[in-house]
Amino acid sequence: MFYFLIRTRPKASFFSAPDADIVFRPAVERFTGRVFQLPAAKFFPRHVALLAGLRGLLAPGELVPHAHTLHNARRAHLAERSPAQGEVELVGALEALLWEAAVLALFGAPLQPRFRAARRTLLAALRVSLTEGDFDGTVAGRLLEAAGMPPSAAPNCLLAVLWASLANTVPGAFWAVAFLLLPENARHRAVEALPGVVCRARARVHCMGLTSAGASLDLEALLAAVADKRSALARCVAEALRLRAPGVDVRAAARDLALPAGDCRHVIVHQGEVLAVSPYESHMDERLFGPNAAAYDPDRRALRLGDGSVPGVGGLPGLVFGGGRYRCRGRAFAEAELALVVAVLLSTFEMRLADRPPTPAGINDSHDGCL
Repeated sequence: MFYFLIRTRPKASFFSAPDADIVFRPAVERFTGRVFQLPAAKFFPRHVALLAGLRGLLAPGELVPHAHTLHNARRAHLAERSPAQGEVELVGALEALLWEAAVLALFGAPLQPRFRAARRTLLAALRVSLTEGDFDGTVAGRLLEAAGMPPSAAPNCLLAVLWASLANTVPGAFWAVAFLLLPENARHRAVEALPGVVCRARARVHCMGLTSAGASLDLEALLAAVADKRSALARCVAEALRLRAPGVDVRAAARDLALPAGDCRHVIVHQGEVLAVSPYESHMDERLFGPNAAAYDPDRRALRLGDGSVPGVGGLPGLVFGGGRYRCRGRAFAEAELALVVAVLLSTFEMRLADRPPTPAGINDSHDGCL
């Protein structure tokens, strides 16, 4: 049986309950085994160590060198692959941009995007790179070392890290840019106030014309704005993530439970049955985010789940990064990465609306002319 939790009290229990009641591993090990071919017996005993390693390697205090790597990679990508003007498809453009920069920051070396179509080929490439020491000293290499991951499972673990670094950031970057480009959100383009950041955006989401604006970017000021969750840029990114939160959080009942259903009623959940929370559904709930929860409003109040004591849940992004013990350890890195993308694009290019919706002939599937 599969239960989606809708009411607030069960959601609070979902994220705060001890593993003796609601547990992470049984709900996700089929996914990690099927998608990444990670043997559960080798991966999950080291999962907590992996989370601890990520917490240290991608902590806010460690973001400065990562941000410089991301920024330099994106500048090189934009210089080499951006047309002076013309139409590109925004999702594909951001996918190519994020791939190159994120892989370089985490793995220390480029991995060709074409490998994504073949897991076997990518795993083989990761295995060769591990043997040749390509990841030594990088975030990925240090993470494997900290977790004590056995060599046989190391390529699969790196594939999971690669997926985690891109699966949500590509749509997140798309919506963070797209919401700010909508004319009705012009008043939220307060990124103009950042030192060295110039916003000249006049576009929507489908296709866009690009012309270099020649603006500069003060990376240190940008990082300071991202670190301050109250800054305009941080809140714009967080609100876009809240409104378009991908994925589902899943756990399994470790024993028979009686979950509150309201009006003094309970739902009996048996051991082994799967529980799920949809961040998207939760973020549309006006009980959690107030009136007009579905509207884009970076100035809205932050989430308060339950009595506010649920660990790792709160703030404007809400449940985007999960919550509790298994909250995403790469959150600070992801938020900085997305804010950097938004600031770079809006300060580097003058964007305008395409006069028509995209057509197959108007979309560059090869990405030869993308950002």
